Amino acid sequence: MEKILLFFSRKELALVVVVGIITGLVDHHVLSLLFASVARIHSVVLFNDYLARVTGGPLFGDLLQTWLEYGAILAACLVRKPAAGTVALTINGLCQVFVNGTHDPHLLYGVSGLGADVVFASFRYKRYDVPAVCLAGISCGMFWYPIVWFTHGVYLYPASFILSDLAVRVLGSAVGDGLLGAALALTVVSLVGRKWNEPRPSVLGHGEATTRHMNAAGLLAISFGVLVMVLTYAFSSISNFFLSMGPKIPGGIPTSEEYNPGYVIGVLLIFLVMTMLAFWNLRSRYSGLAEPKGLSHPHDLKLEFHCWRLNNVHGPPS
Repeated sequence: MEKILLFFSRKELALVVVVGIITGLVDHHVLSLLFASVARIHSVVLFNDYLARVTGGPLFGDLLQTWLEYGAILAACLVRKPAAGTVALTINGLCQVFVNGTHDPHLLYGVSGLGADVVFASFRYKRYDVPAVCLAGISCGMFWYPIVWFTHGVYLYPASFILSDLAVRVLGSAVGDGLLGAALALTVVSLVGRKWNEPRPSVLGHGEATTRHMNAAGLLAISFGVLVMVLTYAFSSISNFFLSMGPKIPGGIPTSEEYNPGYVIGVLLIFLVMTMLAFWNLRSRYSGLAEPKGLSHPHDLKLEFHCWRLNNVHGPPS
């Protein structure tokens, strides 16, 4: 059996991490290029000004950013395991802040990925069709919207902009996050020679013993996150070490400079592990995917089914 790390196999965890890193590094540059390209088209600039005048806010600019959470859909469609989207976008946010210098609310990007995971969990990880991925994309946008509401000052704009902006985010997220993420996942799946609806392993490990093991490992990881925060607070040498790792954020933004990465790492680790524990325990309890008690290996299932078929089709052996 392949070894498990944080509820994923090593290959699955590596794939989620790669998706998070690549999207985090690439998206910022693609977005800058997109805005620069649009600014050169006079008719589009006029359209942007018209929308801003009618709605009272930067509606077109928000539309151009509704694709940025596609990494959650991409990771969820490739791995098809609980919390894949949350982990991928958390890593995406870390890359945006510590590499690209994006302002610190993006450290909470995992919340957006949580929206996608909730949708796929509601379908018991069995539906990855167009309606499902569009709904997951919308959920990404809506889970991120409360953070944008406060950090970007959306509440300061008139109601005409807020309602228009909400509608644009819903439609844009369905296409930009949902369909784009699924299309990229489909491309990857096709390149490796697999089918989109190919059955995937539904459980990790052998029954309740593995679930208890995973819960214990999760609690250990949470304890480590708490320890990191306590040590950061108690020892100036550790605090200074984490500060030396700080993000490349330009000066003059006090709210983005006055936090310590030690606390960030601890909080994000606790958030991720608690999210994974919740998803995996709910999946085991309600999805009906857990292995039956007393059967410790998939071959036992095949043997029991074979005996049942002999008894019910051919009668008991004489």
